[in-house]
Amino acid sequence: MREKTVFESKKWFLLGLGLTLASALVFVFLGGRSIFVNHDQMDGEMLCYILAARHMFDGSAVYPEFMNGMAKTALTPPALLFVPLFRVFSPLTAFIIMRYIVMAFGYVGMYLLLVKRGSRTLTAAGIALIFAYAPFIHVYGFSMYGVPMLAYTFLCLEDRGVGVLKGKSSIKYFALIILTALGSSLVLSGFAMLAAAGIHFIFLLCKREKTRASWTFFGGAVLFITYILCNLSFVKQLLGIGAGGYKSHKDEVVLVAKPFLDSFANAFLVGAEHSGFERTLILLMAVIAAIYVGVIKKEGRNVKLIAIRRTFFALLFMAIIAALYECEPVVNLRMSATGPLRWFQVSRIDWIAPAMALVMLTDTIELLLEKNRILAVASALVAALTFALFIHADTWKDNAKVILSRDSALLSWDEYYATDVFDEAAKFIEDTTGEKKEDYKCVSLGISPAAALYNGFKCLDGYSNNYDVEYKHEFRKIIAPELAKNDYIRAYFDEWGNRCYLYAAQIPGYFTVEKSGFYFADYEIDSEALKNLGGKYLFSAAYIEGAEDEGLTLLTDEPIETDTSYYKLYIYQVN
Repeated sequence: MREKTVFESKKWFLLGLGLTLASALVFVFLGGRSIFVNHDQMDGEMLCYILAARHMFDGSAVYPEFMNGMAKTALTPPALLFVPLFRVFSPLTAFIIMRYIVMAFGYVGMYLLLVKRGSRTLTAAGIALIFAYAPFIHVYGFSMYGVPMLAYTFLCLEDRGVGVLKGKSSIKYFALIILTALGSSLVLSGFAMLAAAGIHFIFLLCKREKTRASWTFFGGAVLFITYILCNLSFVKQLLGIGAGGYKSHKDEVVLVAKPFLDSFANAFLVGAEHSGFERTLILLMAVIAAIYVGVIKKEGRNVKLIAIRRTFFALLFMAIIAALYECEPVVNLRMSATGPLRWFQVSRIDWIAPAMALVMLTDTIELLLEKNRILAVASALVAALTFALFIHADTWKDNAKVILSRDSALLSWDEYYATDVFDEAAKFIEDTTGEKKEDYKCVSLGISPAAALYNGFKCLDGYSNNYDVEYKHEFRKIIAPELAKNDYIRAYFDEWGNRCYLYAAQIPGYFTVEKSGFYFADYEIDSEALKNLGGKYLFSAAYIEGAEDEGLTLLTDEPIETDTSYYKLYIYQVN
């Protein structure tokens, strides 16, 4: 395909891009009433960007307001490229802008990749639109949305030394590689992208295409170097040097083996957490196309069919690798080790699988358009169903409820971070004691610690996938009485521990308590351990019965709340 033909027919490309960007109007209209995925996004990764932006120029190796001054490696932004947005704009505005940069990047990358591979512009625009609306966690940046763009740049680089593109400038393609790396996470999808580039390099060498292989090698080297530079603190921690050289709590993670067949079926048909989607029908249509064209029509050397087979078996291979990594013999081996061998999640190779599956669906549709229009229509219906499933899996329907003034079960941005309530809490403490937020440390009960951290409080608790194991042990003393009451929360903290929270045996598995008549009965806490760690105040979403017996004094005669707040806030002082 001649490179200049990529945008020759602009109408479908522009229509798809317009539909991608138009979705921003929903969040512009709703503002703080907008609903986003909370899990692993608003309770964790969002704070990585916010704190990185707050401390962008202070030169410190720690975040003073997080976990008693934890090293910055405890809250590493998944995509450094977007940190400046959170410095310039409010967090909500920055995230909305980030969300649509990410979606547009995914759309353009998929469109370019498909057209580069010879797809019709209508088909390319349609599949690219589906990919843009995939229900990925947007806070991860280009970790999944950037896969097609990266594949496109590598294909273009391979053409640098051969064919019609020989001798043309490669700077823009290396720039796109750097941009993708800056906008994505090494530990989430970067390793998979590097592995894919390496496998493709070996494949080209085996085909004796040395010129193409050399350009793939150069592209992979640029990708690798950029990732290392972006994650230098993390690399130093792994090597045990620098400010982040503490022993991570991840070395105490207890791995649980899974049956191979169960893991394989899930990895192949659905995919990993935050990166998967139901792809059974896509795989089924690929098999039908392969049988129809390869067996019935006896055109086994059809170029599109070969591409379908390669992608199908690549997905199969990735699922086998992921399942093997979670089977009992391998898990036992990992449990005997420490460091990355123990906690590295090979299942994250699936983060590149959604793009691969949609490319395979494109090939299936276009192959069947040439051979069997009825089957082609069936494939197009699979694409439409995939789009519908994507819309259903994301928060679009919940935002639609808000627009229509109906109740949603999910918390909005304003409800989750509760700035109105926490502003009142800060004012109450300052008026009562003269202390400002920067003068004391707090913990939260029945409220995600992300809310207090978002609102500028110094928090002893928090959500991190890489903090000091010694801090985990010290914090455990505070919550030990409640952990002893319930095996679920004890295992949740001791054997995983990313959520270093105040747990309550009365509500295991719940970290947010809506304002109601609920109260904490028989709640126990080691207030001496909390005080030794520097804790001064406890923010609770519900009244704590018998708090004085636990070394806590209730300061608020009435809970702090507003008409629209999800929480009501009781403030307790640690004696």
